[in-house]
Amino acid sequence: MDPTGGRDRTVSSWVWTTFVEYAVQLFRLWPDDRGGTRTTRLGDAYVAHAREVHDWPYPEQAIRNYAEATQRLTGGSERPPAIEDFEIHSVTDDRIDDWRSFFDHDAFVGVPKWAACYCLAPHPSCPPDNDPPHWTQDRETMTGLLTAGGAYGYLASSPDASRVG
Repeated sequence: MDPTGGRDRTVSSWVWTTFVEYAVQLFRLWPDDRGGTRTTRLGDAYVAHAREVHDWPYPEQAIRNYAEATQRLTGGSERPPAIEDFEIHSVTDDRIDDWRSFFDHDAFVGVPKWAACYCLAPHPSCPPDNDPPHWTQDRETMTGLLTAGGAYGYLASSPDASRVG
């Protein structure tokens, strides 16, 4: 897919770099009429930029995962001064959606480079660093481990039902 949408690529390097740096703001302005999802198109544009302008040693999928994370990490980044009351719950079948939502949107706000791991590192099913899968594959692998009893997780929540970790 051509990340420029078929337009002649005469955009200066400065404009292209600025586009990538401000992708979070520009992302919502892209019309959704060229097929594919907006995050897929952002990933395509980010990879094209990275390969053209930077000499990054990262695999293409790692770059794509980073770009997509900038869009799905929507939770707040401000730490509360204190968390006085909270409950801890095991991640069971009835809390899988809460766990997914926490990792999809909150757990790595401000650190998109970590947002694809889903805490698979201590498990034998963890892929090698040099061949990362798409973040959704890691998400589904860990979901499978949690539901099958091959991994255990916990969620903390405050009385107002917000997740705190």
